[in-house]
Amino acid sequence: MTTAVAPMILDTFSARVYMIGALPDADGDVLLVDTSGTVVKVSLEQHDTILQPGLEPAGEARLERQGNAIVARGMIYDTPRGRALRQKLREAGDRQEWSIGFFPLETRKPTAAELAKWPDARRIIERMDLREISPVRAGACGPHCRTLPGKSRGGAVEVKVEVKCGACARLVSPTARAIAECEARNAAVFGSISARAAAECEARSAELKADVPPGVIEVPVFRSNASRDVLERGLEAAARDLKLDGELRVRFFAKDGRRLGFFHGGWPDTVWLSADLETWQALEVLGHELKHLQGHQRGSRASEPEARAYGAKLARSDQRFWPSSVEECWYDKHGARLL
Repeated sequence: MTTAVAPMILDTFSARVYMIGALPDADGDVLLVDTSGTVVKVSLEQHDTILQPGLEPAGEARLERQGNAIVARGMIYDTPRGRALRQKLREAGDRQEWSIGFFPLETRKPTAAELAKWPDARRIIERMDLREISPVRAGACGPHCRTLPGKSRGGAVEVKVEVKCGACARLVSPTARAIAECEARNAAVFGSISARAAAECEARSAELKADVPPGVIEVPVFRSNASRDVLERGLEAAARDLKLDGELRVRFFAKDGRRLGFFHGGWPDTVWLSADLETWQALEVLGHELKHLQGHQRGSRASEPEARAYGAKLARSDQRFWPSSVEECWYDKHGARLL
């Protein structure tokens, strides 16, 4: 009897693979199916494991829902095809588009009301058997379905958000590595804190304090991974919209009762947000502070009304157009959002 051995995991990735109830894709399909929790194969390219069933997958992915998007949390196998996939994602970065391989189980034609909402819709898919996801040269979902920014499992690959103006936008936590190092050293002595470990942690703390504005206590995390993903996409969209240059970062500070966020000229590539904000509020503060950062880059100064207006614009924008642009949401006469 032969027992199959599961492949070792080489690396990880995240990708937005389709949108639920969004505008029709290039094939005229509107997907109303939530496949979160499904585990699927990952092809190397152009749905090759579907088109050539004998090929081994390059990895696997578990799907999860974030808003109206289905996001794949992928694991790349340590195999020749897996290594080729890892190299492909490394080279393409966030430009890599993704597509899904599925069998439709329940479809119908759009109703009159749906055609009024989606004039280009040809088919409504209500049930499907989703088997596979694949990087493609051009997917039916377009640039909305692409590799998402984030660091790889092993730290060797980093997919950054490259924007057309040459800026790179990402959420970072410069304290996380130092904290992890201290915790690892303490754990190495079975929970007891040696004098040497304590001194090292204290030294790291001093380094961190020197890298923050006066009176700021930096914290390494935001509310949740889902909120971080929204902020990353919002940061990228705003960086494009405001034509910002350089490597942009968001860092978080402990609630101090005085402010929700700020921009400081001593950290010209960084905006600071309070770590306890709700996601919608964090987006508004992010847009507000990025407007101030834009003024700093241009040698001018954005007024508070201008900064407040842009913060509101970003927070209320239609996320389906991110990261390409920051677009206003449209509503009907009853106040319902128009898709």
